[in-house]
Amino acid sequence: MARRVILHAGLPKTGTSGLQATLHAGRERLAEHGFGYWSVAANHSAPITALFGELKDTGWISRQRRRLHREHPAEELAEGLRAEIAACPDTFIISGEALSNANFDRDRLMGVLEFVQSCGAEAVPVIFLREPKSQLTSRLLQQLKTGALIGFSAEAVAT
Repeated sequence: MARRVILHAGLPKTGTSGLQATLHAGRERLAEHGFGYWSVAANHSAPITALFGELKDTGWISRQRRRLHREHPAEELAEGLRAEIAACPDTFIISGEALSNANFDRDRLMGVLEFVQSCGAEAVPVIFLREPKSQLTSRLLQQLKTGALIGFSAEAVAT
């Protein structure tokens, strides 16, 4: 059984997607070293919200959550996660942007922590930060590439 579960709350533009893809693709190699990564998806935002509550978001996470719920009811997701945590000898990792979403309130976060504790593991929160100006620049460049621009105030760009 995992002694600890890392809860990675992926903030925007901090390399979360790349980290998730690498961890998901490397699950077998991680297992050789005592680590587990939830196999349900690379990005755990949709399964986290399917298990621990609705987000007000109507975008990607909501669509993924609805698809996931059709394929795997919440009880099945919970049983699968509990089994994977139990099978992990040392450290299990859950990574999702949903954990850093402002709509993922205290009650939902407490649900995640209680679930981890019910598995007999210690919950260890991890958040990567990025210098704000660099994060803003990266976000703007991504939006330029995708054609989805948002408005920025002169003050925000100048700081």
